[in-house]
Amino acid sequence: MSLDRTAIGQALRQWVMNTTGLADNKVIFDYQPGLQSKWPYATINPTLATASQGLYDEQFFDNGTLTHVERRTLTVSVNVYGAQGQALAIAEAAQDGLELLSITTLLAAVGVSVIDKGQLRNLSVLEETQFVERFQFDAQFSAVASSTEPAGEIASVGIAGQLPAPGAPATIVATIQ
Repeated sequence: MSLDRTAIGQALRQWVMNTTGLADNKVIFDYQPGLQSKWPYATINPTLATASQGLYDEQFFDNGTLTHVERRTLTVSVNVYGAQGQALAIAEAAQDGLELLSITTLLAAVGVSVIDKGQLRNLSVLEETQFVERFQFDAQFSAVASSTEPAGEIASVGIAGQLPAPGAPATIVATIQ
């Protein structure tokens, strides 16, 4: 059972690009190595593993097929970097964008829905002689993973032997076809 992480990653990048106006090369996904982009830019860092929501797991059997559906939560950290006055506006646009119908539809297409859009945190610092504005928030999403496998059907069960007297050990031979 697995989520389509590539499709989810692309949808998350598209969400940030659509709501902030940042270009494709200004939205970095999943701890990509390399030089930092020129400001402003955003990073999207998903948690390394998704957590199962357990309570909502389902299994059902239909026409010889067993389907297991598991709901998972995914936490994504969004960081926006920029010169003074840039990053806050971009981070707010990304965060507020999670309420737009176009964004919820985009995410729903890959099986993801928003649970919580988190709180903005100011992580700005002075680097050498330049002030770097950085705002961060953790958004939480619900995702659905499912697996299907043929389980076959039991056509008939044959039982041979007799039931023993009460209290006596039983030996029954069953054949499954």
